[in-house]
Amino acid sequence: MIRKIIYRSIIGAMGLFALASCSDFFEPEQDAVIDNDQHWNSRSELRRGALGAYAGLQDIAVPLVVLGDLRADLLEPARNAKLEHLEIHTHKISQGNKYIDPKPFYDIIANCNDVLHNVDKAMVDPDMTEEIRDAYKAEMITLRSWVYFQLSLIYKRVPVVTDVLNGKFPEYEPDVYGFEGMTNWLITEMEEAVKQDVPEWAKESLGGENSPWSKIHIDRRAFLGELHLTAGNYARAAELFKELIGEGGPSGTGLKLSENSGQEDWKAIWGEINSGASGLEHLSVIPFQKNNRQVNDFLKLFANDKPDRYLLKPTEVSVEKWELQTMRSDAKGDLFRGYGASYVRRDGELVVWKYLESKTEYENDAIHCIYRGADIHLFYAEAINRLGDHEEALAVINDQFSGESESAGIRGRVEVKAINLREFAGVADDPDQVIDEMAIMEQVILQERALELAFEGRRWNDLMRFANRSGRPEVLADRIAEKFGSEKESIRTLLMNKNNWKQNMPGVNL
Repeated sequence: MIRKIIYRSIIGAMGLFALASCSDFFEPEQDAVIDNDQHWNSRSELRRGALGAYAGLQDIAVPLVVLGDLRADLLEPARNAKLEHLEIHTHKISQGNKYIDPKPFYDIIANCNDVLHNVDKAMVDPDMTEEIRDAYKAEMITLRSWVYFQLSLIYKRVPVVTDVLNGKFPEYEPDVYGFEGMTNWLITEMEEAVKQDVPEWAKESLGGENSPWSKIHIDRRAFLGELHLTAGNYARAAELFKELIGEGGPSGTGLKLSENSGQEDWKAIWGEINSGASGLEHLSVIPFQKNNRQVNDFLKLFANDKPDRYLLKPTEVSVEKWELQTMRSDAKGDLFRGYGASYVRRDGELVVWKYLESKTEYENDAIHCIYRGADIHLFYAEAINRLGDHEEALAVINDQFSGESESAGIRGRVEVKAINLREFAGVADDPDQVIDEMAIMEQVILQERALELAFEGRRWNDLMRFANRSGRPEVLADRIAEKFGSEKESIRTLLMNKNNWKQNMPGVNL
């Protein structure tokens, strides 16, 4: 009975293998459902199936940002917010809230499973090779694994389906994983997938190496590194991030953080993919193209120029983080990443600006970064700090670090004054005071991730990861409670109980 309840929930969540919810991802006929008996006998059909799986990422970009930062301390409801936004903000989320709907996630998983279970049929095509087949498998396992990880950040327990269900109940009960179990299973999956390089066919199939679509892949080392970081396997995590920072980044050039010439360079990250300095910053990106009717709701969520917009806005807490920084020139504020870049004040209202700056009032096709260069550097600093190399971790944050003479550091590239750990800890005038460098560096890294990655959907996972690692739920609860007024203490009390951090998936009350 339990098996049928779980599968009924999953099947209800799936779009049952419709290739894409975005009607013009590449070709109009991609909306057709694949017939397993007829449409897996060529390389082109295999490619079409894989593209259908990738297309689903466009449907979850906005939910990931909303859940990632509205549950945390960086976003709050604006004047036109709906009930669904208020629920997420106060951590009282109803099962009907569209942002936690598992359907678009399981749609992607279903399409990945479809490709994985039919990839061998395409070997009858003379253009297919074992290398291409294995690369397809690695791509789909990576995408499926990443989506399962996102589900595990929303739900307490997540059913895992690796079969093509076709609307039927298998004869076995599915594995249902909590967060730790899910992370460990995904590490096992990804350690095999990471052995396969992203081949040239994959880039070509998405429009060419310089096409925006060439970055829609989930970078395997970045994701595996995040999994190991989450699981506390810091040496393996550091190894993977170091590879990307070195010669393993885009086009074999590494993810160097070059000195910016001004705010425009940093803002260019949300402009065209692969253009200028942003080409080395983009690692895994979900693109949108308005001309092909591939659009999103970022404009509706954040812009305050139309009556039906302005649903979410930056919190005063998030804005204060930038305003408290100091530039190398001694000017106040984080002038490259803060005002005019991440946020603005328009008509007296705080506005998220990352997704709007390069767009007109009708261009609702801003990109969404899954992984980018600064994210990887910050992950690397986090891992090596846990390994005891606090000095090197601080160098990654501040400026150049050993072996990476071309990398300017997170703060260095935007000309923000370097952090001194003793000053940060408030004991600069007391040389005899002993400080816990690892703990202070954790606070530095968590702050820097907010300054650099705000409104990109990363914050909730960051706060959970740091809180779980320290065994101190107040790491999460205190920061989130700060954005509230009269509800501050009740929200803190709610979030001091880790059982209130995630949702129950319908039908999975185990």
